[in-house]
Amino acid sequence: MLLINNKILPASIAVASIALLVSLCVAPTAHASSVAGFDIYDAADTPTRRTTRKRDGNTTERRTTATDRQGRERTSERRRTVDRDNQSVRTEREVTGRNGRSASSDSTLQRTDDGFTRDTAATGPNGRTATRNSTVSADGEGGVTRQRVTTGPNGGERVRNDAIQRDAENGTFSRQSDRTLADGRTQSVDVSAQRTDNGATRTATLTRADGTQVTRSQEVERAKDTQSDE
Repeated sequence: MLLINNKILPASIAVASIALLVSLCVAPTAHASSVAGFDIYDAADTPTRRTTRKRDGNTTERRTTATDRQGRERTSERRRTVDRDNQSVRTEREVTGRNGRSASSDSTLQRTDDGFTRDTAATGPNGRTATRNSTVSADGEGGVTRQRVTTGPNGGERVRNDAIQRDAENGTFSRQSDRTLADGRTQSVDVSAQRTDNGATRTATLTRADGTQVTRSQEVERAKDTQSDE
């Protein structure tokens, strides 16, 4: 029995009220501490998740450890180094799953005169490695070209070339994508969009490796304001 404002609450409501009060009194709160130069943050809603961060000059390290109810751990480590002189950023990652297997990646972003390049190598739990090399260039007038070459663990290579053109003044957008698959077959995707007075139109055409095409068109209209002055 629980008495509030001179009223006796039913037993079920009384039990629920007491449980709520107890939970509020013992609820965990987020806190921060520092160990060996690392800042440690424990989230209140995930008490078994811990993230440590450390900065040394131009290098930043972050390590996250999550432990489930069975005591199994999953760790994620990231190391990022910024080289302002060479205008590049290197990012190294490693993830170890609850089963003890791990995967890693090493990526370098390099600024160029008209864009950037990104070279990435990823190694899976089985020790096999795949790479991806991207090059992006912009002409300063709304035109962007992008090439991405992906090489799989078996040496198969996939290539994608994109030519993008944006015209903000006239409200147009176009993208021509040519793709070469690992077996040498090719396919392409053409996308065009046009802004209208009350929305936009978009058309996309896929040309498959066998020459067949599929086209999809969309038209989007903004909802009209139905409010009126009374």
